[in-house]
Amino acid sequence: MKKVQRQRERGKTGFFLLFLLCLLWLTPFARGDETSSRQDTLSLLEAVEYAWEHNLSILDSRDAVEISRSSLRIAQEDIFDPTVTITGSLGIAGNTASGIGVTVQDTIPLRGIGIEPTDTRKAEIDLETAERQFLLTRDEVTIQVMGAYFTVIAEERTRDANRMALKLAETAYEDTAVLFRQRNATEQDLLRSEQNLSEAEFNLERSETALNLAHERLNQLIGLEKGSRPALENTFLPRAGNPDLPSLLSRAHQDHPRIMEISNELEKVRLDLDDVRRARQPRIGLTGTLVEDDWSFTLSSASPEWDLGWELRGQVTEGDELPFNNNAVSEFSPRDTGWGAGIEVTWIPFDGGVGREREQQGEIRTQQLERRLLAQRNTLEIEIEEAYQEVLRTANRYHLASLSSQIEQKNYAAREVQMREGFITDREFHSAEYQFLLARLNEEASAHEAILALARLYQTAGLAIPLNEIIGSE
Repeated sequence: MKKVQRQRERGKTGFFLLFLLCLLWLTPFARGDETSSRQDTLSLLEAVEYAWEHNLSILDSRDAVEISRSSLRIAQEDIFDPTVTITGSLGIAGNTASGIGVTVQDTIPLRGIGIEPTDTRKAEIDLETAERQFLLTRDEVTIQVMGAYFTVIAEERTRDANRMALKLAETAYEDTAVLFRQRNATEQDLLRSEQNLSEAEFNLERSETALNLAHERLNQLIGLEKGSRPALENTFLPRAGNPDLPSLLSRAHQDHPRIMEISNELEKVRLDLDDVRRARQPRIGLTGTLVEDDWSFTLSSASPEWDLGWELRGQVTEGDELPFNNNAVSEFSPRDTGWGAGIEVTWIPFDGGVGREREQQGEIRTQQLERRLLAQRNTLEIEIEEAYQEVLRTANRYHLASLSSQIEQKNYAAREVQMREGFITDREFHSAEYQFLLARLNEEASAHEAILALARLYQTAGLAIPLNEIIGSE
């Protein structure tokens, strides 16, 4: 009895501390900081959307997209995006000259006339890959948030069940103590009852710790401050019906990220192979130059891209000698004036066999990637089929858990009537209530499992997770 009395006193103290903690937890919301700006109840969709804006992995993937987009802009090179170079010299001893030279140059891509530059297409592929990786990261974080969100709910329910189990254990210990004093129970019965009470206390403490850790994992995933404890919604139902498996397989064969990754890699290898082959072909270059005393203007273009390059160079010199190194300022001599045009043909008929070896390597690599592409499609079919079967299994488990919950609910209602009419004790009634709570916990856990299985099916198929479609509500 003393132990039970201590338990009750400790329960009162715990309730008072819990009340103070609740006040402290609500204080940030009253201050109006970032955490308090959110509603007291955090829905699953809100948690996912918040993670999309604050999760570190998603932010890193978004930055990678911006870097790839910047690289593409560099590779594309705008119509007027010249480079200006200034070179100067100062003579300080002997018969040296001082001068300054300015060079302005640029290349204008002539799209539609020649072949798109390889670097530009590779930059486009890198951007597509970064964008695809961003979507993959976002979907992966979405599933992690869903799992963490459901874990918090499950831990809350487990804590509630352990609280009820502790009450039942306290009642059982009191009843056993009374029977022991009346010599209707043995000392072994009393010790076993005390053991059950201690185990119930330990389970409650462990569930409280697990709940706190679950909250912190969720906070870290979605970017909330440490210690935030918003209330979570718990009205989820799996969506009725199942996705169309043939449609998922068909779309995965064409648009799945892993398929696109291999396809892009294959395209890169083919681009490199084309460059190797073109390097062994004759190249034609056209050049036109206008030269005056202190400046020159040059236009040039070469096959196969035929991009138009232009360059303007000028220099001013003081002294009897030319500046330090005239070639550093200009490739022409300032004293030779006039204009000219020319054609240059370059051909490498033999390079020691290096070009042929590189071409053979590119052909082998192309064949490897084509085989990988076919194997990847077969692998995806198996993975999607497995994920689809998991959806069916979890949906069936939820159906069975729902039926079990309905049975326990009816038993609980019947026990409530029996207690009011005096046919059973309150201990038996609370035991039925506890069994109903466990059945509800199992039903909710199976509902969460079914929703996650459906989300993973879409992820496995390489499709965006339609949260609004796969999450129902009671």
